[in-house]
Amino acid sequence: KAYEDFLPNARLYDINLPFGEWRSVDEHKKMSKELFQNFEIISVNEWGYPDLLEYNGDGYSLISWWVILLKNINSKKELKVFLHSSITLNENGKIQRLVDYYNGAAFN
Repeated sequence: KAYEDFLPNARLYDINLPFGEWRSVDEHKKMSKELFQNFEIISVNEWGYPDLLEYNGDGYSLISWWVILLKNINSKKELKVFLHSSITLNENGKIQRLVDYYNGAAFN
């Protein structure tokens, strides 16, 4: 359900990937499934207010900030992750690009 607003050819970028590399929606689903085999979501909280920006009628960008609290299933240790997300929407409101910024080393 979380991916229903993504275009089939959407590109999902992650600051922890090598520069210029991206994932497809299917690759992102697989990565998320693997993540949740090791972590349980305790909470997802908005940090500040999201901003919706329009660029000359060529679609929109939605930027938002989040604090995600996770618990490692094995060690039971809690992990707080700060996430900045930038989403590019087409003129129909479908997601064509996602860029996530967070400290991936925190998951090691």
